[in-house]
Amino acid sequence: MDHSIMTKDQKINRFIELTQVQKDLEAQLSLVKDELGELRSDLAREFAGCGDTRITRNGYTLYVKRELSVKSAGGDTAALCDALRRSRLSHLISPSMQSIKAWLKDRFHDPATDTWEVDMRKLPPSLQDKFEIGEYTQISARKA
Repeated sequence: MDHSIMTKDQKINRFIELTQVQKDLEAQLSLVKDELGELRSDLAREFAGCGDTRITRNGYTLYVKRELSVKSAGGDTAALCDALRRSRLSHLISPSMQSIKAWLKDRFHDPATDTWEVDMRKLPPSLQDKFEIGEYTQISARKA
């Protein structure tokens, strides 16, 4: 729409109209996200129960992705950073935990099965009590 030919009143009315459209769409999107969250939880349990890891339907592939949830034990980030430095792993210290998650997955990796399992014994002793590690399963979809 060419706004240069609109009057001030027309621009104001259009702005108000689009603001309402935006609010309506955001409300719809919120409902969609809530329902998707519920379905993700249900499907994660169902996929785990039957051993499926991916299903393709209607042009989309749904797949299961296991992830780590990592944070410093007891919220003591300073102790975690100190332990990483003492273990000669200071390159893992960053504002995000992404590099630490990748390093942990590599440590927990089992080449025989090409999977990973959380096993704190595979960490240096100075780090074993410095992490709170959880695991969650996520269902995602992409165009097939």
